[in-house]
Amino acid sequence: MCDRTDASKMAEDKWSVRFLDAAAAVRTPEVREAWEKLIAESANPDALYQSPPWLENLALHDRSADHVVALVSNGDNRSAGVVALRMHDLPLNFDVGERSIIGTRIRVANILGSQPLLTADSSAHARLYDAIAREFPDCRGLFFKTLPAESPTWRYLHDYGKRGWLCHAMNGLHRHHLIRLPETFEKYLESKNSRTRRNFKRRLKGFNPSVRPGSRLVRIERADQVAMFLETAAAISKKSWQFGNIGVRVITSAEEHVRQAHLADSGLLRSYLLFYGEMPCAFLIGYQYADVFNATEVGFDHGLSEASPGTVLFLRVIEDIVLERPARWFNFGTGDAAYKGLYSNEVYDDALMLVMRDTVRNRMLIGSHGMFIRFREWMKKKMKRSEAPET
Repeated sequence: MCDRTDASKMAEDKWSVRFLDAAAAVRTPEVREAWEKLIAESANPDALYQSPPWLENLALHDRSADHVVALVSNGDNRSAGVVALRMHDLPLNFDVGERSIIGTRIRVANILGSQPLLTADSSAHARLYDAIAREFPDCRGLFFKTLPAESPTWRYLHDYGKRGWLCHAMNGLHRHHLIRLPETFEKYLESKNSRTRRNFKRRLKGFNPSVRPGSRLVRIERADQVAMFLETAAAISKKSWQFGNIGVRVITSAEEHVRQAHLADSGLLRSYLLFYGEMPCAFLIGYQYADVFNATEVGFDHGLSEASPGTVLFLRVIEDIVLERPARWFNFGTGDAAYKGLYSNEVYDDALMLVMRDTVRNRMLIGSHGMFIRFREWMKKKMKRSEAPET
């Protein structure tokens, strides 16, 4: 009789893992076919970031990292997984607000999409992660940017952690907001309470062309629209409330123009500009892959706050996504900003997950970072209580 360790080893031995350069993987028909089949079977809202066209764009335009695809097959040499990886330096900072007190950088294998396109077998996951560690010895860990707390991958990782690895949710749990889109915009509005519906309709009325001539929403999805969009969005960003805290959030370099044009040519780009009369007042940078729309950056002219350009932008975008090239999901991404809760109808917890070998050095690093995060959150709660008005 073999013990449990031997049984686990035998289970893992039935899987083989090989690595391909991302550009080669995207161009290999049988790899791409298996890849797209796995995505079609996946329910991952972040599938865009592990898709062939997205990885192709990264391989062409992201010079700060190496891009690799792990191919997992079973004993019959049948495909069991296609996992997109981005090898890069990850900052592990001790931040307060926008200021970093101290920090370090760790070489990681970033599992793009966070939930690997891999068969639901814990031994296959263990085999993959061990193979990454062997193939890339300079990598100190695995990184999952938006890993759902209730996902099978989360459970696999914590089981994997019992075998000499450490799992660290870098900033604790965050809320991840989604909209499950109905067939019509009217049905979306009907899902809100009467007060919210009245408020939405009042805000939309202020942008009606009959009230404010020239008001319109412009969809950006062609390469020849990219230059105008980036320059306009950057100008709006400088008027947003975030600008004073975060700075410029829209890149307008020549390299970014080329990258965005390539995303347009790949059919992924779906960004928006909102005009208040003839004045551009809000923007949204977004991408659509299959039936999921992903919003990645948003901003509006703070000087026009009374007209609620942010509210109107989201409502008009939702309406457009339901009508044209319809998506089933609107993915806000990780983070619990208040505005996301106003529009979303589904939410789950996720985390930035770092997995490192269980060494004294790594245990001290992860332990100190975890203690700092807990102390920072305790201080935030204490400050909120002290600022609360007396009753």
